[in-house]
Amino acid sequence: MSNFSLEDLLRQVMQGADDTYRQQAAFDGLGFVVGKSLVTSDEGRQTCGLVPAMAKVTTLPRLRRFAASVRKAARLAEAQTAGILCELPISIDGEEPEATVVLYVDQMYSGMKVYIARKTGEHLTFRDLGVAHPGVNFLPSLIPIESYGPIVAEA
Repeated sequence: MSNFSLEDLLRQVMQGADDTYRQQAAFDGLGFVVGKSLVTSDEGRQTCGLVPAMAKVTTLPRLRRFAASVRKAARLAEAQTAGILCELPISIDGEEPEATVVLYVDQMYSGMKVYIARKTGEHLTFRDLGVAHPGVNFLPSLIPIESYGPIVAEA
């Protein structure tokens, strides 16, 4: 992605999730990292790398383990944005837990965005749960800001 836009990336990820849902395929878990290009000819440009889950991500403990892989990729790519798409049984609005597609996006210094879509109907309809901050977030802090390395500030 030469002209990176988080909104475009999220739209693509949500469309891919909807395509997977309509094909009745499994959501094994997918991570993505947006950072500096690791290719010399593209130096300085932002690119998006995908991190497929080695084991199906279906529980919060597995999500935490998968997040460790995404954190490592984020550090290597000097990332500003990283995220995870998976399926978890969660309770929404006090209802019984049900199969839900979760899109968790962490933007360095900008909080975390969480989108969810129940696996019902013909298409996935993602609901934006807003921006979560480390102290009061929807999911556990999967990609904490410290994992990006030391914070450097200039005066």
